Amino acid sequence: MNKYYSNKLKVSAIQQVTQFNRSVIDVAKELRVSPSTLYSWINVDKELKMKSKRMFINKKLEDNLNKALNDKNVLIQAIHILACELGNKN
Repeated sequence: MNKYYSNKLKVSAIQQVTQFNRSVIDVAKELRVSPSTLYSWINVDKELKMKSKRMFINKKLEDNLNKALNDKNVLIQAIHILACELGNKN
């Protein structure tokens, strides 16, 4: 039977291991959860953080690409204007 653990308990357990360098075994015993359950929570937390980081990086890359494309279009327009002006002088 699966037990329900609150998010508050999961976050606290993960923090004790990842931020306060406590052992998984000690934290699991203290909170009366199996070490494999705690390892599972830690792995899910790592995956969520990595996904969030990837999404942030992808957004930054997309923004940079859009800016570069916009800059390219401005330069193309400037070239056309310059070409027209040079053509009118001849």
